[in-house]
Amino acid sequence: MSDQRVVVDSGYLLEAIMPTTAGLQSQALKLIGEIGSGRTRAVVPWIFFAEIAAGCAKGVRSRRVHDEDAQEFMRLLVDLGIDVDMRMDGALSMYQNAMRFHAQAYDSIYIALAESMDLPVATVDSGMKTAVRSVKMDLY
Repeated sequence: MSDQRVVVDSGYLLEAIMPTTAGLQSQALKLIGEIGSGRTRAVVPWIFFAEIAAGCAKGVRSRRVHDEDAQEFMRLLVDLGIDVDMRMDGALSMYQNAMRFHAQAYDSIYIALAESMDLPVATVDSGMKTAVRSVKMDLY
């Protein structure tokens, strides 16, 4: 098993099933393969699977993905053994991090986790990328 660990934004992995570009889908599938093989450990905050479920539900409703495929994708992610950090900050702390990182509150949850563990962040979100760079953290 590898020592390589990365905090993974839900949007990064959603690219595997609902790609915005072929390149992003390829990156997401590659990371899923690395996690599945044990070469990389994914670390996510408590909100990750809620965001995955919300993204899949939105994709099914908008007909970007079939219900069966969305459910299979969610089962795959659960079976990968992703490390879920269950620490939940209060609203004030989330607000303060959002202000400090110049990011959305949801994004700041991922960034704060990565900062606390000194890990890179895997994201396709341009706002989150800017926030990560602004505090001199690494992107995956």
